[in-house]
Amino acid sequence: MGQLLYDKASLVNIPSRYKDGKLYNIKPSNADFEFERGTQATRVNEDGLIEYVGIGEELATSTNWTNGAVYDSNTETLTATNLTTNTSIPVDIENNETYLITYTINSITSAGAGVRTLLGGSNGSQQAYRNESGTYSEIVTYPSAASIDNLYFSVNGTTSFEITDISLKQISNDTPRIDYTDPNNPSLLLEPERTNLIANANSYSGNTVYYTVTPNQASPDGENNATLFTEKTNTASHIINSNGAAISGGQTYTYSFFIKYAGKQNIPVNASDGLSGFAANIDILNGVVNSGTAEIQEFEDGWYRVSMTRTAGSGATNATIQMNFGVITGDGTSGFYLFGYQVEQGSYATSYIPTNGGIETRNADICIGGGDADTFNDSEGTLYLEYEPEKDLQMVALSDGTSGEAIWIYLINGGANLSIYVNSGGGQVASINCGTYESITANSNVIKVAATYKTNEFKAFVNGSLIATDTSGAAPTGLNTIEFKYPTSSAYNTKAKIKALTYFPEVLEDHELERLTSPTPLHASSFEDLANNNGYTIL
Repeated sequence: MGQLLYDKASLVNIPSRYKDGKLYNIKPSNADFEFERGTQATRVNEDGLIEYVGIGEELATSTNWTNGAVYDSNTETLTATNLTTNTSIPVDIENNETYLITYTINSITSAGAGVRTLLGGSNGSQQAYRNESGTYSEIVTYPSAASIDNLYFSVNGTTSFEITDISLKQISNDTPRIDYTDPNNPSLLLEPERTNLIANANSYSGNTVYYTVTPNQASPDGENNATLFTEKTNTASHIINSNGAAISGGQTYTYSFFIKYAGKQNIPVNASDGLSGFAANIDILNGVVNSGTAEIQEFEDGWYRVSMTRTAGSGATNATIQMNFGVITGDGTSGFYLFGYQVEQGSYATSYIPTNGGIETRNADICIGGGDADTFNDSEGTLYLEYEPEKDLQMVALSDGTSGEAIWIYLINGGANLSIYVNSGGGQVASINCGTYESITANSNVIKVAATYKTNEFKAFVNGSLIATDTSGAAPTGLNTIEFKYPTSSAYNTKAKIKALTYFPEVLEDHELERLTSPTPLHASSFEDLANNNGYTIL
């Protein structure tokens, strides 16, 4: 038997192992990828639940709350009666770090605005007052000016409350996201910067008087943040609205939300920019779009995420998402659950960005610096990438840190071509057109592409087939890094779900390249494909 493909590779990355700021290779172990984002972000975890990444250990461990508030360790309940100031515990926190505060208000009566959290006292981070029962999650940064390392519940007006599930955990903002939306084939999630323009993702308006509204229901994030709407028996206009989102006319926006069946099967969904709207009808029992233009994605426990994209009218300033049933007579039993409204500028929905009182922005994911000069071969090599493209730019570049000596795989969605470009000596020496996005993804939403380079021999294999060969040009030299971006600009960061990245310091045989890029996997992950196709045992 010839040498096995895994043994031939000098870099193998199947996204699985990581820490804050780092994505580890399977091989080599001394030249891992650097990762940065600078903000918190969510993923779908192994259990199919939405969660923040980079969550640290519990910090709210003290039970000695001040000013007469009593903490019952058996029920994990903090009780305050006629509190007029604040109650606090010491916590181990650091200035300029980001933290996640979560808690559930079981009951509250207040002569004023209610209760709010403070991290660090008067110079610390102050959150919105809460005056209703519910589960709340707040992302806060401990300011540099703060000096009191305490977590507070502060009241406005004489207030009594019972609060449970109090949690404070640090969040690392540069943690890679290994996403399990496809549970059998997880991926490194690389997304662009996006902002959820709805300030309260789980607040609702409209004719809710015609519904029995039940908050604190199990939600796709594993918490109790969903709301159940059950029809009463009134004959009236039945409408549920999201909060408004400030938008700009002429720009493209994607509207999304999570919904779950509770007796009401077909849901008419409208997204309006204040000037005009567009509609779809969704079957949330079977997870299909009955009519209109929308996308629907299945989540755990019967949840679906619905998304719709449109360009706002030229004078639009505000957008909402609406379930508009028109005038109907409720049956007293049918209903649905709602969670997680999101309006974001862009042509497709990205991962959920929670909001709770203000709009929130998730920065772009940046993954760079894989390998080093010892990893790569200037004379010849093969770069393999397996990924699920988003409706945006995808690029992976092997280079010397500049665009003058580089080979990169490049695709822009929307009719553009998947291309292989090679530069050497400061100029382009090879260009291979591999076909349009639509043609390549016609049979599978996962693309497997291999690009080889050698002086006067450049090849491209896509999904099991040799696409083209370029027979003129010098190989690039000085290669020392792989980046998910254009070599000299952060304006071209990759937006995709990366399944596998492998580099071989030689040009593989055609039959090996066909097998490596085969669109039909034998097992759940491409690394297992690569190993099993070649008789290799994974230890």
